[in-house]
Amino acid sequence: MEISSAYQKNISFLKELKPTADRAKVQAEVSDSFEEIYKKAVDSDIKLDNSKEFLSKLSSDELQVLQQYTSLATPINVAKLSSEGAYNLLMHDYEKFDFNNDGMVQNGEANTGPVIPSGMSDDVKEAYIKTLNSLNDEDRLNAMSLTIDLNIFNSQQNNTAYESTKIDFDYIKTMVDNIIHPLPMATSSDELKDSMKRFWNLFMSNYEAEDKA
Repeated sequence: MEISSAYQKNISFLKELKPTADRAKVQAEVSDSFEEIYKKAVDSDIKLDNSKEFLSKLSSDELQVLQQYTSLATPINVAKLSSEGAYNLLMHDYEKFDFNNDGMVQNGEANTGPVIPSGMSDDVKEAYIKTLNSLNDEDRLNAMSLTIDLNIFNSQQNNTAYESTKIDFDYIKTMVDNIIHPLPMATSSDELKDSMKRFWNLFMSNYEAEDKA
């Protein structure tokens, strides 16, 4: 497996994040089969440079397991995968990573924004993950919208190198304030405002607890 310090550090944080109820249910249906494939991958010392070769030797049933575990909409076509997309298919959710530093996590052919952006400070990561774990799925989704790094889309649109946005306490506070107290010409529904208030109260409690630890 890949062993870079940045990768291992990311795993240490994301391993604490609980899956949503829906995702846990979908993965549970193929959990045993996935773990068998995962063990084979680990035993084969899977890395970015040999992940596609490993996938090419799996049966169609095993590829279907990976498709369901990862919630991919279409069957896996190994030939179309990047090394990052292939490697991440074989990993648990907390082990999926943006190896090429473009701001997106390639998971099979799919590209998704990371749950924890690379520009998020460590003190915020701990409090943020604890807070997400305490929220219902709707509030959790709203909270995750706060940390979408728009620089990802700017780099794609302008064909420039991705530079992560610094997401610290002040950044999140400003984002929440802009929703609860919209700027002129902006609006937020009462439901979204209430959701952000629940997030902020929990986040502040967790952040202050981390600060005192």
